[in-house]
This record gives sequence, C-alpha cells and structure tokens, in this order.
Amino acid sequence: MKSFVRLQLLVFAISTPWTVSATTLATTEQEKPFKISATAPATNYKIRINGVYQVKKEIWIISKIQQVGDIGGAALTMVSDTVHVKTSDLPKEKFKVIHKISGRVIKDGRTIGDTPEIEDLKNRIKHMNFMYMKRNPVRSKKMTAEGYREFQAKLHALEKQLQKLQSRAGQAQNVEHLSPAAEKQLERTLSSAKKIPFFRKGK
Repeated sequence: MKSFVRLQLLVFAISTPWTVSATTLATTEQEKPFKISATAPATNYKIRINGVYQVKKEIWIISKIQQVGDIGGAALTMVSDTVHVKTSDLPKEKFKVIHKISGRVIKDGRTIGDTPEIEDLKNRIKHMNFMYMKRNPVRSKKMTAEGYREFQAKLHALEKQLQKLQSRAGQAQNVEHLSPAAEKQLERTLSSAKKIPFFRKGK
C-alpha cells in the first residue's frame, strides 16, 4: 500500500508543470535585489541566477534550472535564488527587468509556466502533425492538394495562436523561457553586453 501511494505521488509530481515567478523586491540606496522562484516537481531541483547584464535599456537576469542528482522526493518543492546588485552599477534612467531561464523542459513535454490553454494548443498541434505523417501525400493518395493546403492553413493558425499565448505568458512577468536555439543566440548577445557584478547574502 505504501509503495502504491509513493507511486501516485511520483506520477502527480512528474505530470505537474513548472510555475515560475519573478519578484520585485524593495531597493535600498546602496543595492537592489533580484529574485526568481519556481515550483519544482521534485525535491532534487534548484534554480540559480548565473548572470546580470545590461542590454540597452533592459536588465537581463540569466538563470538556469538544474536537476541535482538522479533521485529526489516526489513532492512539489519551491526553489528560489536571490542576488543583489549595487545601485551604482545600474542605469540611472528607468529600465526594464527581464528574466531569461534555461533548462525548462521537465517531463512529458511540459515546460515551465505552461497554462492549460498553451498545453491544449500544443497537444492539438502535435495531434495534427501526427495525423499528417499518417497521411503524408508523398506516401499516400488519401490527402488531396486542396486538403493539404487546408491542413497547412489550420496548422499555421494554431502555431501563430500558440506563439501569441506563449509571448503573453512570458510578458506578464517579464519571464522568457529559452529553447536550445535561443540559448545560443543569447550567448552571442551577451558577449557584447555590459556584465553587472552581483553578490548573494549569507551564502
């Protein structure tokens, strides 16, 4: 019975999507803190801020989610990290803070911050692509040229809708989740950006 209960908890934790929140903390005259928090699906995860950069009129907080070890307790766990920056190192004019996070994919294709609407669209797009592969006109006569054009139009509309929803979800808290391709582009951008020193308290 105990094993069955543990298995149920594990399945629940694995199927639960990440949620991430960026917190604005009070700024003193000498320093400004930046905090990122996430609800992890198990106890063996951590989130860590690896860099703070100034890119034009924006401050980018670069974080990474990592799994620590192979085995962790099957329980939803809040993980967070906070760094502090001297206000003298920040722009004097008003700036926007954007959190960029890598290491987002967990289990069963879910990603950090996925809403039910986003998950539904992803599943519909996945299903349409699967059905297309079953009826690929290169291998089958079941899909006409007109049917193929209709399929492509519907698929494009769903993908465009998904892109808008993902953009809005990230913009709500100025959080951007990085794909592998976006990570490479980020490295190129940060190579010419101003790196801002930061420190942690009590660590």
